[in-house]
Amino acid sequence: MSLLEVDGLSVTFPSEDGEVHAVRDVSFTVEPGEVLGVVGESGSGKSVSLMAVPRLLPATARVTGSVRFDGTELVGAKSETLRGLRGSEIAMIFQDPMSSMNPVHTVGRQIAEARRAHAAVSKDEAWRDAVAALALVDIPQPETRAKQYPHEFSGGMRQRAMIAMAMVNRPRLIIADEPTTALDVTVQAQVLEVLDQARVESGASLVLVSHDLGVVAGTADRVQVMYGGTIVETGPTEEVFERPRMPYTVGLLSSLPAVDQIGGRLHPIPGAPPSLVSLPPGCSFAPRCPLVEDACREAEPELVAVGTDHLSRCRRWQVLAESPTENLFSRTDTASGATGTEMEVSA
Repeated sequence: MSLLEVDGLSVTFPSEDGEVHAVRDVSFTVEPGEVLGVVGESGSGKSVSLMAVPRLLPATARVTGSVRFDGTELVGAKSETLRGLRGSEIAMIFQDPMSSMNPVHTVGRQIAEARRAHAAVSKDEAWRDAVAALALVDIPQPETRAKQYPHEFSGGMRQRAMIAMAMVNRPRLIIADEPTTALDVTVQAQVLEVLDQARVESGASLVLVSHDLGVVAGTADRVQVMYGGTIVETGPTEEVFERPRMPYTVGLLSSLPAVDQIGGRLHPIPGAPPSLVSLPPGCSFAPRCPLVEDACREAEPELVAVGTDHLSRCRRWQVLAESPTENLFSRTDTASGATGTEMEVSA
């Protein structure tokens, strides 16, 4: 049985302009010990779909569908059930550790409190567990650092402290929402290494939400590409990145600079993501897609198998399978007639 099973999940929010369809009919699973990467542009529904798992969304959110954690249904579950899972079985790591930690309490005390909230341990034992958690994430002199306040930590160390707080109760599922945002490249690598080390030691599953395709490529077993509030492609990471079968995925990969393409051109996706209040009819990516045809605008395509455990939400995936995709977004015949601005990549 999968550790996490999400089936037909939809999330809407009320707004002055109408209902915001932030997540639309999303289904996926996470296996024990697996790492799932979730990628897509801002506003694609990545964070909302994962925040819906432990029910951390605002009270105004309307959540439908099914979310089962180890067989327990979380949609519509009682508060007592959710409190028993949050922090102990399911842990969240947020992208801004400074706003996630209390500035008036020491780091060690906050981690110890997280431990005592879910385990019948004494203050002394909780403190020892907090120090051990800081040591686990490679914070030097953990006994001393545990007595310091969040503002005394660097950005990378604060993020490690958040990982320590998430791991102190040895959860079975970790949801990391952009855990390396605003960190420089060297610190990003260190934080990701620490997160992976802690995950492997505990045997936990990890769902990693990120804008950085490089981070996902080097970390995730499977990848889930989201656009317009739904999944448009999913499969084994290497398979999806090497043989994308959805034009949006091709566009994301084509917009990345590469060391072997210095002096070449980037081809960004033209246009902007759709409004989640008034989605276009048919495929939500149709207005930006260079392969669009009339049928794409009539009805949204289903996720179909395009390989082993590889699914794509595209009617024209076979075109991508039969022809090179490197210059797909350098064309000028997109649905909107717009052309992506070409940017020189210089040394």
